[in-house]
Amino acid sequence: MNTLSDTLIKRFEEGNTTGHCDLSSLKLEELPAVIRQYPNIITLNLKNNQLSRLPAEIQALTTLHTIELSRNKFTTFPPELLAIRSVAQIYAWANKIARIPDEIAGLSNLLTLELERNQIAEIPPVIGQLTNLRYLDLSQNRIAALPPEIGDLQALEVLLASDNQLGHLPATLAQLGHLKKLELKGNRLGDLKELECIFQLTLHALDISKNPITTDENHTEALAQFIRRGLRKRPHLRIVHGTEHRLMGKIDL
Repeated sequence: MNTLSDTLIKRFEEGNTTGHCDLSSLKLEELPAVIRQYPNIITLNLKNNQLSRLPAEIQALTTLHTIELSRNKFTTFPPELLAIRSVAQIYAWANKIARIPDEIAGLSNLLTLELERNQIAEIPPVIGQLTNLRYLDLSQNRIAALPPEIGDLQALEVLLASDNQLGHLPATLAQLGHLKKLELKGNRLGDLKELECIFQLTLHALDISKNPITTDENHTEALAQFIRRGLRKRPHLRIVHGTEHRLMGKIDL
C-alpha cells in the first residue's frame, strides 16, 4: 500500500476497530466522505493537514468523543461538528477561525475547547450554556471582552485568555467556583479594580503579566493595598515581582 488512498483506508479500518484514528500530517486537503463507513471512531486526529472544511458525512460518527483539528486552514468553526452531540473535546488551535457560532451551545457534553491562535474577536454569550466545560483556551486571538455569561461555566477549571485585547474583566468571573488556573498575560488590563474579582477565586495559578497595570511611584500605595486585600483572602498567595518594584504579574497560589 503506497498511495494516500490506501493509507487512509488502512487507518480508517484501524480506527473503526480500536476507536482511535490518526490521520495527522498527511497533507490532506479534504477528508473523504468514505469516513461515514467507519462509525466506531471515537478519537479522530486530523492535526497538521491542509483542511478548510469537513464533509457532512462525518456526522455518521455518532460516538465521536475527541477531534483534533489544530494546524489546518479552517476559517470558520466546522458546522458539521455542531450536529455531533457526543463530542467532548475539540482541539482547533492554530487555524484562522474568525468566530464561534451560537450553535455551539448544543454541544452539551463539551469538556475541552481549545481555540488558541485563531482570529476570534468576540465570544458569544451562549458560551455560558456549555455548563460541563472544564478547559477553555482562547489565547492569542483578538478578543476585546469576555461576556458576563462566562460566569455560568460552573464546571470550568482552566481559563486561558492570554495575548488578547482585554481591557476589563466581567465581575461574574468571581462565580467560577471550580476555577484553578487563570491566564490573562499580555492584555490591556490597567485598572487594579478590574482584578478584584480574581481574589474571590480559589485559584492555584494566576498570570497577569505583561499588562499595563500602573505601578509607578504615584500608585505604589494603591498597589500595595490591592495586594494586601488579596493576601487577606488568600494568605498563601505568593507575588513574584521584578526590579524597581514593578509587579511582573506572575502569581502562584
